[in-house]
Amino acid sequence: MEVHPLGKKSPHWELFSDHRGEFAQRVPPGPADYVVDGTVEIVPIENGSQKTHKKKKLKAEAKVHIEREERQDISLHLTE
Repeated sequence: MEVHPLGKKSPHWELFSDHRGEFAQRVPPGPADYVVDGTVEIVPIENGSQKTHKKKKLKAEAKVHIEREERQDISLHLTE
């Protein structure tokens, strides 16, 4: 996952989700808009071996508005 202010590439934060697919990032108090980008590669396994020629890349993007110091929960739905 990558988080950066809307319209800017820096500063940004690169994050990795935990075993439940969740992550957390604190940002400076708002008001501000941020973009959250997510990407994952999936390699299918057939008969115990990886089929790298069949791998898929899933992506998603979400825009988030932070007004003050509140907590904002979001979700990304990854698609091809």
